[in-house]
Amino acid sequence: MTTMKTVKPQGDEKSIVKSVFKVLALLEAFSPETPEFSVAELAERTGIHKATCNRLMTTMVQAGWMQRVGGSRYAPTVKLFRIGSTAIGRLDVREAARPLLRGLAARFGDTSYLMVPDGQRFVCLDRVEGDHPVKVTNFDIGMSLPFSFAAPPLAILAYRDDLLAKIDRDKFHGHAVRTDAGFDKLQQRLATVREQGYVLSLEDYQAGVAAVGAPVFDNSGVAIASISIDGVVTRFEPPRRSEIIDAVVEAASKLSEQLGYSGSASSVRNSG
Repeated sequence: MTTMKTVKPQGDEKSIVKSVFKVLALLEAFSPETPEFSVAELAERTGIHKATCNRLMTTMVQAGWMQRVGGSRYAPTVKLFRIGSTAIGRLDVREAARPLLRGLAARFGDTSYLMVPDGQRFVCLDRVEGDHPVKVTNFDIGMSLPFSFAAPPLAILAYRDDLLAKIDRDKFHGHAVRTDAGFDKLQQRLATVREQGYVLSLEDYQAGVAAVGAPVFDNSGVAIASISIDGVVTRFEPPRRSEIIDAVVEAASKLSEQLGYSGSASSVRNSG
């Protein structure tokens, strides 16, 4: 079992209760993938002494934050769910994504986007322009894209069977530059997206334009948005391409985490 990184006290230690950090480290060990632990497993995972783990977990059981399952194992109670739901309910997706979009645009100089599904189209909820003088699109906030081979829609479609079912398979052409853009090709692309966890589009949707997109998941594992960046295709050549992909995936993962999701894009099954 991998030892997780725990938050360490910073600042004036006189005003900090160190045992609270240990309690938080224990709580953060739990996730949908690891819903229960024994004391020994928690000690190994957090680096907290086994005897201390035992006392803290016993205390949390008495307080109603933890419950014993199977005799010697522990799992969170609904008290934690209520607090998490309150935080998620107050979160504005656009506000949470804004610093991530700014970071991408500042780092690479190209334009970054936050897009969400709306009916049979994908709406730009926010965008941040980089400082590169060549702007490849005039796509602005409030504008929308159809189901297509563009990176932002593909990043969401790959994980949403309910949206995919709305496509007229016989008439779908992907609004693509390339000619091999039928529904069968779309399904192949979506399978690749699910395998990789991101979309790389090289002049698929618009000549001369490249883009990278990654899905954003909510606390139930549903792909509700995508973060992407686009620019002149020559600016997406290796090794810069790998840097862009890693940065976009990381930004989408951070936003997903803020929304309460604890997995990864490759671990999500289609939903809808």
